[in-house]
Amino acid sequence: MWETCGSGGRRNTIVRRLAQHFLLVGAVASTLLLLGVMWLWMRNLRGVDFVEYGGNGKWLVKVISGHGTVDFLVIPRWPQEEEFRVGRYDTYVYYGTRYSKRVLGFGTDVQWPEYGGRYVNVPHWFVVLLISGMGFWFGRAWWKRRGRGTAGKCRICGYDMRATPQRCPECGALGR
Repeated sequence: MWETCGSGGRRNTIVRRLAQHFLLVGAVASTLLLLGVMWLWMRNLRGVDFVEYGGNGKWLVKVISGHGTVDFLVIPRWPQEEEFRVGRYDTYVYYGTRYSKRVLGFGTDVQWPEYGGRYVNVPHWFVVLLISGMGFWFGRAWWKRRGRGTAGKCRICGYDMRATPQRCPECGALGR
């Protein structure tokens, strides 16, 4: 694949470099997201944060982070006025999504069934594990790709230069 003539080799080199940069950006973004979720987890030991949006016959979507879980509440037919709210509950407030039966922190139940509401509880430890797994995968893939396939190849077009190390016979670039 690297020994192609013309611009095909250069195109492959560019695609591989972009893929390598994408993996590095993914690893860094996953690490930053992981730090953010861990900060949120620690913050929620002292209170419960929520973000909600919805109203007037539209969906209500609410995300609540507290007591060791992230709760996602969706109500498809919300009858109240449209609004966007961000806030913090008191530590000892037990809001509606706290009453589900749970297994390992995961749970689900119905809330306001007359409006079709349902919520899902996902524990913080699972979110941290998922994001750290993504970061590990991105970082490992980047590490494995970082030096592969460049020895004896032209920097510009990827042509095999083992026979002519001074100058590339394909594009004319100087050797390393």
